[in-house]
Amino acid sequence: MTYADGRTDRGVVDASSMQGVPAILTGVAAMAAGDALVKSLATDVSLSWLIVVRSAAAVVLLAALYGVSRRGNSARARRTDTRHHCGLVAVRSLLLAGMWLCYYVALPHLSLSLAAALFYTSPIFICLFSIVIKVESFSPRRALALAVGLTGVVTSLEPWRAEINGYTLLPILAAALYAVAQLMTRTRLRNTDSTILAAAMNTALLLLSGVIMIGGMLPWGWESFSPAPEAVAWSWMGAAAITALAVLISITAKMTAKAFQTGLPTVIGIFDYAYLLFAAVLGWLCFGETPAMNNLLGMALIMASGAILLPGWRRLMPDRR
Repeated sequence: MTYADGRTDRGVVDASSMQGVPAILTGVAAMAAGDALVKSLATDVSLSWLIVVRSAAAVVLLAALYGVSRRGNSARARRTDTRHHCGLVAVRSLLLAGMWLCYYVALPHLSLSLAAALFYTSPIFICLFSIVIKVESFSPRRALALAVGLTGVVTSLEPWRAEINGYTLLPILAAALYAVAQLMTRTRLRNTDSTILAAAMNTALLLLSGVIMIGGMLPWGWESFSPAPEAVAWSWMGAAAITALAVLISITAKMTAKAFQTGLPTVIGIFDYAYLLFAAVLGWLCFGETPAMNNLLGMALIMASGAILLPGWRRLMPDRR
């Protein structure tokens, strides 16, 4: 049974619990595509400029989408819910903006594999926080899926090959911020329009990154931003790339919010691992990056973690009631 505030009184994973899975898969696929596009542009356009302009374009796009979708009684009801929870929307947006910035701050000082492995501790935080605040009860099957998925992440990325430094705490902090924000989505903002949540997150990221960048408070590489960014950024190809990035981050933000509004947080968190699968496929298609054997084994474990949660597995490993 699931209550109106998003709490559930048992650890059962059934078909209704999987409602948010298509949304999270769509969201992480769009995120992987956006990251691949950022990687392809990284040698021509500074990361700071991409983040600011991408967020600004996404806010415009999501505002237009909301303007189109606001017609109708259900939209009016959601607007009323948004007005009642505008403070919570702002807090959630700042948490997610802080998540992105913590991750981006760490990237220049960590290998991508280590940063990703540390960030994908987020399902563990989601599971623990869900139990602590009684959003979900303990389920052996979800715990097994979580362990198998995390093993797949570690096997695929081999973070122990990277050098450990003080910046390793930042992706873990980002994971915790992500978990808190998405549990807030589930328990307090379940009926808020996901388009508004996505637009608010991009607005917070735009404002926060803009203030920090203009203030010159970051010593780790944002100084590459300048009043006149690289010429490629102002070309037609650059405009098309920014538009594509805005569309992809909008899909990511909207679908991720929708997933946590409709599915069990721990289940959605485990399917969040699918990002690594999409990233590997795009790396192979776009950059000719051939996955090593450990990458393939890790991907197989990640897919197995999702398969464990499928309703048919209840006959083999029932959930605790």
